[in-house]
Amino acid sequence: MCREADGIRNKCKAYLYNPLTTPWKEIRDKIMLIGKEHFGKNAYTEDEMRNDFTDQNCVVVLSKDTLSGEIIGYSYAAPLFKYKNDIEKNVIRDDGGANTAYI
Repeated sequence: MCREADGIRNKCKAYLYNPLTTPWKEIRDKIMLIGKEHFGKNAYTEDEMRNDFTDQNCVVVLSKDTLSGEIIGYSYAAPLFKYKNDIEKNVIRDDGGANTAYI
């Protein structure tokens, strides 16, 4: 894994995820492990993650170790309408009419 002491900026790179070129099944195990390690019992289910990662309205960024190719993190943005009934898991902020859900 990339660590600050190892020169993280030289070893890690962000990639825009495209489910058409890299199917969900190829990244599923690592994404689910990262989610479970970070969020524990509050982690999203596999169905929720697959739906978001493969939704054309979502933008997914993967962080990878450039030496091993291992996924070490991820971030994604989804349209607010997907989460308006999910207030407990998300913080919604009014940013001038372009409402965004921060997950």
